[in-house]
Amino acid sequence: LAGVSGVRDRLTWGEIETKSGLFQAQTRYDDSARILNGSGLQVLQVFHGTPDWARTPRLEEHDGGARYPRDLRDQYRFCKAMAERFRGRIQAWEPWNEANIPGFGGQISDEMCSLQKASYLGFKAGDPNLTVCWNVYAGSGTALHTQGVIDNVCWPYFDTYNIHSYSGVEQYLNEFATARQGACGKPLWISECGIHVQRDKEHGDLSDSEEIRQAQFVPKSYASSLFAGVSRHYFFILGNYCEGNVQFGLLRHDLTPRRGYLALAATGRLLAG
Repeated sequence: LAGVSGVRDRLTWGEIETKSGLFQAQTRYDDSARILNGSGLQVLQVFHGTPDWARTPRLEEHDGGARYPRDLRDQYRFCKAMAERFRGRIQAWEPWNEANIPGFGGQISDEMCSLQKASYLGFKAGDPNLTVCWNVYAGSGTALHTQGVIDNVCWPYFDTYNIHSYSGVEQYLNEFATARQGACGKPLWISECGIHVQRDKEHGDLSDSEEIRQAQFVPKSYASSLFAGVSRHYFFILGNYCEGNVQFGLLRHDLTPRRGYLALAATGRLLAG
């Protein structure tokens, strides 16, 4: 109804591959892919977090699995298995989420490039037609991130270059300059884009003024990102979702729409085709 043609989902590696080579026959992620694809939506899937069996406990006992697997062959095999398992139901994959910040491992540029190469080769071995995205940055990547991608000759190993942004729309054009360079001619996707609106501490929902601020942001954000070179834009997030006092969701907890959802629907219809 809102004119959305694609959605970004998220899965947990360890829930599907519980031990090395042991895959659960049926998971909630299989249900999710079936339902979303059955609704005619293109699905971008992302995962982050290394299962216990693929970690090095002595070295990573405090990271909660946020670091990349020590043996990138585990990553390769998982990506290949996922491409085969979800062939035709998931159209694109990000092989990690925001690895450049501590919450998701705090990996450095050359590590991100190494993981990207292993992931790309795995996904393409399982389904050559799959869109394999860059393991997306928090932010748009610094000049040093861009240089790392170029120095490591990483551009043959992604089909799209993916970034996130929670900045003001007036910053997009300059902020995305490093991403446009790092993309090396590949399409630029923004797979999380949102605004930090404050929820009411007493009731947990948005005030009228914050709802309006969220709604006004949505069309400006889409238009500004397209102008800044983005070819696919995912708003974060449809469902009711809070981090601290920040509410991100376009829907309330009971699934009724906030004003921001109506703005998304208007934007979708205006951009259709």
